[in-house]
Amino acid sequence: APGPYGLSALRQHTDGPAEMTVRANEPGGIDEVRLEALGQPGGGRIEVTPGSGPAISFDTESPVRKSLWLTLPAVDSVTLRVRGGRKVDLLSWTVLRHHRGVTYSNLGTIGATADLIGRWDPGFIDAELGRLKPALILVAFGTNEGFRNDLDVREYQSRYAARLRLLHEAAPSAAILVIGPPDGSRPARGNPDGACPGDPPRWMIPPHLAEVREAQRAVARAAGAYFWDWSAAMGGPCSMTRWARTEPPMAAADHVHLLTPGYRATADQLFAAIMQGYDRYRDQTHPR
Repeated sequence: APGPYGLSALRQHTDGPAEMTVRANEPGGIDEVRLEALGQPGGGRIEVTPGSGPAISFDTESPVRKSLWLTLPAVDSVTLRVRGGRKVDLLSWTVLRHHRGVTYSNLGTIGATADLIGRWDPGFIDAELGRLKPALILVAFGTNEGFRNDLDVREYQSRYAARLRLLHEAAPSAAILVIGPPDGSRPARGNPDGACPGDPPRWMIPPHLAEVREAQRAVARAAGAYFWDWSAAMGGPCSMTRWARTEPPMAAADHVHLLTPGYRATADQLFAAIMQGYDRYRDQTHPR
């Protein structure tokens, strides 16, 4: 569908009556709710009802397309209702708890490539990241690109560099961490060169997967971003095949996705790398 899209990379659309509700499932409710709608010509009106309180009218009519925000204080639930026949597009929900610690926003999209960033509207991204003020942006793409037989790696590297520039320009104070794609393999026909060792059926690494990883490493180095090699954390080439055969298995039978033990093991390594970087930063700015 045509844009615009923000960071969430989705839009929830209605041309008529519709209703949505978010409820807290933990004691204490939600400390803050932020709603982002698309302001547009012919935009409709949303009735926002916080908990059992009175409804708040939120008009999305605008002469130009732009993001519109509504912030609500502590609630146990929020209901949105559209009653008229005009179009309404919701770009994002944000629910927050005001506690010390890290706020992590998971914006993963199944089957995505780095070109997803190219679908974002730069104006919306500037507004959203300006509100979020992230300290760290983790960028994780590459498996889907690496499994494509027709990939032009040089052209991909150029596009990937443009995607990182958009993030840096929208959040210049944020550190950027590029997560290279994990190891992966596909069924091999016969006994080709480069097949992973082991009993049949045989598996081999897609020819462009390592090239995508090295392209991202080069872009990260040029952009001043940190590169974390997910494949190396697994043990390098053909580690996906080995992990799929462990007991219990750490990787799925498709040799593309990890299972919970594998994700947990590599997440621990990524967290350790982030904390090592944080310790170096702290020692430089606040020597012990």
